[in-house]
Amino acid sequence: MKEIEIPFENAVVASTHESNYLMHKYWARKPSNVVSEYIKYFTNEDDIVLDPFCGSGVTAIEAAKLNRKAIYNDLSPTAEFIAENTCKNIDKTKYQSLLIKIHNKVLKETEKFFSTICSNCNSVAKITHTIWLHEEKSNKEKMLLVKIACPSCNNKVERTPTEADIKAFKLAETEKIKEWYPNELMIPNGRLLVKEGMKVSDLFNKRALHVLSKIWKAIESLSNSPEKDVLEFTFTSSLAQASKLVPVYSKKGRENQVGGWTIPGFWIPKKYCEVNALNCFIERSKKIKRGKEKQFNHYKNIKWHTESAFSLKKIVSNSIDYIFTDPPYGDSVPYLEYQILWASWLKQSLDFENEIVISDSKERNKDIINYKQLLKLTFEELYRVLKQNCWLTVTFHNSHLEVWNALISSAQNSGFIYENDCYVLTGRKSSNQLLRKGGSMTGDIYINFRKPKSKINQHTPDLQVVIKQIYIESEKVIIERGGKATTDQLARGILMSLSKHNLFEKVIDLKITDILADKFDFDNDLGVWNLRENKDAKLIEYIPLNTRISAVIDSVLSKNKSSGFELDDFLVPIFTRYKNGRTPDTKEIKEILEEKAFEKNGKWLPRLQQKLFKTDLFTKDYTDPQEIIKIENEHNAIIYQLAKVGLKQDYCIWIGENEKRKSIELRKISINQLSIAGVSDKAIKESRINQIDLIWFNPDKGEYLLFEIENSTRLINCIPRLANLTEKLPHLRIPIYIVIPDNIYNKALSSFNDPSNKKLITSDRYLIKYSKLFDNLDLLENKRIDLKNFISAIAEKIY
Repeated sequence: MKEIEIPFENAVVASTHESNYLMHKYWARKPSNVVSEYIKYFTNEDDIVLDPFCGSGVTAIEAAKLNRKAIYNDLSPTAEFIAENTCKNIDKTKYQSLLIKIHNKVLKETEKFFSTICSNCNSVAKITHTIWLHEEKSNKEKMLLVKIACPSCNNKVERTPTEADIKAFKLAETEKIKEWYPNELMIPNGRLLVKEGMKVSDLFNKRALHVLSKIWKAIESLSNSPEKDVLEFTFTSSLAQASKLVPVYSKKGRENQVGGWTIPGFWIPKKYCEVNALNCFIERSKKIKRGKEKQFNHYKNIKWHTESAFSLKKIVSNSIDYIFTDPPYGDSVPYLEYQILWASWLKQSLDFENEIVISDSKERNKDIINYKQLLKLTFEELYRVLKQNCWLTVTFHNSHLEVWNALISSAQNSGFIYENDCYVLTGRKSSNQLLRKGGSMTGDIYINFRKPKSKINQHTPDLQVVIKQIYIESEKVIIERGGKATTDQLARGILMSLSKHNLFEKVIDLKITDILADKFDFDNDLGVWNLRENKDAKLIEYIPLNTRISAVIDSVLSKNKSSGFELDDFLVPIFTRYKNGRTPDTKEIKEILEEKAFEKNGKWLPRLQQKLFKTDLFTKDYTDPQEIIKIENEHNAIIYQLAKVGLKQDYCIWIGENEKRKSIELRKISINQLSIAGVSDKAIKESRINQIDLIWFNPDKGEYLLFEIENSTRLINCIPRLANLTEKLPHLRIPIYIVIPDNIYNKALSSFNDPSNKKLITSDRYLIKYSKLFDNLDLLENKRIDLKNFISAIAEKIY
């Protein structure tokens, strides 16, 4: 058991699936690199890792590869079949030999159904694809187009069906299917497009069933072996492409392109493609062989269980070191209703009654109430089997409030403590698409729960406390976003905040928008919420989100990689730091990134004359008043945050005259008159000491800390002001702190190390980068850093 105090908190970019996970279709398969990262973080070698909804087996397989002891559990024997065969080792030579044997046998028995005449050389050719159109009036299917391949002249052609093409199909229609094939009824479900009385066999035309039934018989006649198992796996993996579920579409001017089973449900397109089923089987075997190129030498590390997640009878209490799981997302994927396509051929029974799911099927009685009941029992069971002070990671991606509430409340009411949540971004190709205009942040939420050493009775406050929490969270998000935020942006922050504090159930029956309307104004034209009261004053209470994003980008670019940076180098730290309501929209990231860098050959390089802001406030030709306001708000917000930290440490606070003139909020927390023992009021004014941005001081101890925030003014401007105070009080070692954007760090270092400036300032000098300041302000807010260590954590001494 690994002792973990702080849960995993980094955003991770999902890699594309490795070849072993591409052998067989499965829904919502989690990225293996992400699962592996979590397992490595939360466990040691030989620890026991459980996934109660293990599905296609990613958690168990990745845990086993890391030399952990994995427990695979899933209600579905079909899912277990897919997972086991994903990691089962085979003799590839034997597999290929059996494959060829099956192919030759089935080809001999079924080639008459696909034999035609080549229109180029009049030799015997083979039908590879047939495109069908369902005619609604007659309720019949019309053969529209045939694709053939001729071995004699190597000709491949698309053509209008000939008499020979039609004859071959009619032969299959009239001849009786001799071998067994599944004829089970499917579960009626309008959402999945399964009609009353629909059978599995209805998903195939008769010619496909001739071929599939013979392939299956040939496989089942083999002696038991891993190779036979993987041939069955190859067969089930090829079924969808041999069915009527294959749409025909046009792409880039090319007509009659063949698709795949990518549409949710069992949608049989009006225009579909019948692919030669034997070809489907052989083509799928190529993917299987690629997936089996690497031997899996950790099979013994996995125990296989097929039972309900709410009744883990084979697992003793307090025996599991870590649980990683991806529970069913309400009605997103009714797994068993989908799996009937494969289970029927495998002759497996599916336990529909105990599936944790919301289904639109009227026959199943699987509604939100049943879903919540079973999910509650599941988390109670997970709490039972997990060791004390160990961790449960739950992945989730569902926007329905009821489903979200069912998950969170079930976990918390079972005794788990909600510690944090992380984003997992979609894979590299998609992450590049994130920066397209108008795009939005995509990905899953991974929630880390902890089982405490003893069960805690969690107090649930009254509704007014909940609503106050909503107001606090919303105001923070609106202020950080420059005074306006969309409902979606607010909802992200509100839901996670309420969830973490176990408050969600209190508002499940309320509309969040109605609650927001009591405190904030909604702009219908822009679709955003605004502050109703003290807007201008409140804008300095939090550091603007754009400033925070800018600091992260500067921090990355300051590493000076000559080869350039991947997009993920920016996205990962941004999404790690700024989550939920603070998660930036990709438009914001794009605008800031493109100001500072340019893309070349997929890499981002810093612009040669990059500046954090477009110009200096003091240049005469500056004309954009909105940009001036933006910079001033940022400048004042940083002063405000640092002043609050000083107040918490019992310092008196002085804020510069210029800043106080422009901000009521800054005036409120600053003393009215700066008084320094040994320095007259006139000297303070004439030497411009009273214009220093921020001073923390304790007059009784003779302690002073000076802060200048240099986001827009010339660095040289602040040096005389600072030097004046250190000169007036030479007997004190007054530390000077300069807060700067990361991208002007080198410029600042050079300025303060200039010999002429060194003479002016003899006190200890420190630089504080934006990125360090912002990160540690968040740590302080979340009580992850001691207040007395705050300055030492953010300041870097200049020697």
